[in-house]
Amino acid sequence: MGRLKLINKMPRRSTYKCPKCDSIDIVPIVYGYPGPELMEDSVLRKVELGGCVIEDDAPDRHCTDCEHQWMKTDNYK
Repeated sequence: MGRLKLINKMPRRSTYKCPKCDSIDIVPIVYGYPGPELMEDSVLRKVELGGCVIEDDAPDRHCTDCEHQWMKTDNYK
């Protein structure tokens, strides 16, 4: 008889910790001109708006507890 292989269809959600305060209340920083949905997500603190200028070394994570911002790859150096 063949083995039953269960596949989780849910996307894997990474958990990041703030390198400054160890909080897990982290949201992505989104760059570019925000539309209405993105503005609402910002008000709900689901994202942090990073502005319209996109730079190569711009941070992409924001801690909602201590307001620290960093690049997610900074945690793995």
